[in-house]
Amino acid sequence: MESCAFDVVRLRELYQPDPARMALARQRQTALWRGEKPDAWPAIISGALTSAQEVIPTANLKEAFESALLPSIGQALNPPEGFKSQQEALKYWYGLG
Repeated sequence: MESCAFDVVRLRELYQPDPARMALARQRQTALWRGEKPDAWPAIISGALTSAQEVIPTANLKEAFESALLPSIGQALNPPEGFKSQQEALKYWYGLG
């Protein structure tokens, strides 16, 4: 079965930033960090995606929540060894008992 996951190694080839514009952006950002006024304010990158960039899948937050975060929450709510209940564990963790 072939994986449908996106290979993040391809990101570098898809974006190919212009070195001159990157250097200018670096100078402007450095000026901001130093408290100086740059010649132009750095802008948030926006605009339409190129056809090459459109192959990058959008994040599936529901899948990420259900596969990664939800099991972690379940483990955190289970009382560890030595505690009779979740309430007893929470009292211990928060210094209430």
